[in-house]
Amino acid sequence: MIITINTPVKTRFIAGKLLVSWLKRHLFSLVVENIAKIK
Repeated sequence: MIITINTPVKTRFIAGKLLVSWLKRHLFSLVVENIAKIK
């Protein structure tokens, strides 16, 4: 029972971390592109 409760939480946590890191990278590249266009 402990495993079934913990596994989804861990999976969600890992997925959340991956999503956040991906978003940061994506937003950073977008900002860099916009700055390059302005310059």
